[in-house]
Amino acid sequence: MPADANGCGKTRAIVVESDEALRVRVRDFLIAELGWEAIGCPAADEAICLVEGQPPHLILAGLHAPEQRGLSLLDDLHERAPELPIVILMGEGAEHLTLQALRKGAVGFASAANLEDELPDILERVASAARSVRDRRRLQSCLTRVELEFSLENDPGMVPTLVADVQDHMALLGFGDKSARVRLGVALEESLLNAMIHGNLEISSALKQEDDALYRQTIEERRTSRPYNRRRLRFRARLLGHRAEFIVSDSGPGFDPGQLPDPTDPANLEKVSGRGLLLIRTFMDEVRFNAKGNRIRMIKRLGKRRAVSH
Repeated sequence: MPADANGCGKTRAIVVESDEALRVRVRDFLIAELGWEAIGCPAADEAICLVEGQPPHLILAGLHAPEQRGLSLLDDLHERAPELPIVILMGEGAEHLTLQALRKGAVGFASAANLEDELPDILERVASAARSVRDRRRLQSCLTRVELEFSLENDPGMVPTLVADVQDHMALLGFGDKSARVRLGVALEESLLNAMIHGNLEISSALKQEDDALYRQTIEERRTSRPYNRRRLRFRARLLGHRAEFIVSDSGPGFDPGQLPDPTDPANLEKVSGRGLLLIRTFMDEVRFNAKGNRIRMIKRLGKRRAVSH
């Protein structure tokens, strides 16, 4: 017997069908033959009220040519419950409408003339997929710690993808709100690009300020030439619900961190070279370079006031 989102009970369905005989037929079939809980309603508005009160596991919605009520129902439901599976009950002559419904997001359909033969397999596949999604979310809600480690070649285009992956894991852990994760993403992207371009490829920020086109050209040239193309960028992240630690290491010759200009000095705000470090130090609670200058360690704590380390 299919389980509900809490792992117990029956699968619940709403049958939205204006034809009373068909509505009762489908509802009774779900209850008697499949062991589901099923509620029938004749109108879309009533179905929406039911969904908002106690969301079912799926909806079966009738389509009858030339009526468009079923398509409107799909639009309304997707707005209110975008992840709720909808199976179409296809009436005679409604093939075109059914195709439209599938394009709008319906997950399957069954012919009204052959419901008893077609529905069991269709609904079991849909219910199984829905249960898998819910089970995955339950499992994700138990997640308490994530550790990630990457070794990247010097392709700046990979950096936003890596940052997005880290942000996704942080969201699963419930680390901060979206705004906080965006700010951390900005800091991570700056640190990764700095290590890749200035560390591994040994390209100065001054070149970007002088000639941006030449700066980009030099990146592409060095990415594929020795010794730069053999260098790798290493990134490690340790994520908890209340604390995040990031380490970015490059394979370049390094630099003297003590010679970095203070990015918070108003005199340096206009300099391109200091903006990335300014964002990193602003958005992180701790920022430390190793003595060689080819590794940066950043820590962010939730509910803590910023205390930048030099």
